[in-house]
Amino acid sequence: MPVPQRGSGVRSVQGNRYARQIIRTSSKTSTDEAVARNSDERTRATTIPSDRKDARAGLALLSGTIAYFLMFAIVPAMTAFVLLYSVALTPQALKALLTSFVSGLPLSEAQLLQGLLNNILASTGSQRYLGGLVALLLALWGVLGGAGALVQSIGLYTAAPAVGLVRRYWRSFVVALHLFVAVSATAAAITLMAGVGSFFPALAQIGAMIVVVTAWLLLLVVLGWLFSSIYRAAGVRARAWGGVSKGGIAAAILFVGATALFGIYIANFGSYNATYGALAGIIVLLLWLRLAAVTILWGSGLDARDGGVE
Repeated sequence: MPVPQRGSGVRSVQGNRYARQIIRTSSKTSTDEAVARNSDERTRATTIPSDRKDARAGLALLSGTIAYFLMFAIVPAMTAFVLLYSVALTPQALKALLTSFVSGLPLSEAQLLQGLLNNILASTGSQRYLGGLVALLLALWGVLGGAGALVQSIGLYTAAPAVGLVRRYWRSFVVALHLFVAVSATAAAITLMAGVGSFFPALAQIGAMIVVVTAWLLLLVVLGWLFSSIYRAAGVRARAWGGVSKGGIAAAILFVGATALFGIYIANFGSYNATYGALAGIIVLLLWLRLAAVTILWGSGLDARDGGVE
């Protein structure tokens, strides 16, 4: 029977204690590293403003910014529209064209824009040559401000890289041009459909529903093309069919549906006239512009996920 050497038991106990200490130390180190890693991830998620999740969290702020700038761009846009088309149209025809366009909006907005339109027609009727040119340039400058706010907000929402001053102004000009073309096409289409009903009363009675459905489909196509063009001008790249992207047509459908529901709410449930008095039309228009901004930003997010940004 072997005799254990003196001190072997002491060494084995010390070895076991040392092993347990190493295990506890390594376990504590792993736990500390995991806690530090999770803390770093949480810090990055809350402090990097260019992260797409954080940009989308600012949807309410960005939509409010767009609505604010578009509110101030409405009068310059209508002024530019009147000055440009007054070359080819009489004041009566121009008023009928724009009246048919704003008549499709909710009642409070239509009344407000109709009043603005009458003031613009009265003030620009006597402007010719140099005065008209100066007024047109000032109006275009105001429109570029609203278009620039729209482009920059889309860039922030989709986490697009920053661009230089010249490129930013060029994008704003392209967006303003597309807005002008879309408004002109929509107003002309509405006027044409109204003219068909006046020239062919029988057709208007028989195919009234067809005319209404055609008008809504045409509006969806124009809005889908407009939103898709705005996204491309703002640096959002996505697959497009005939110039219309998935985000553009989705935003157009959402915008038309939300506008219809908003008009029903204002007409039947809203009490803005009693609450705001003379400011009711401005408040309703600002809310509608913010609703439009939300749908535009949402559609840009769809296209950004589909094709990326540049």
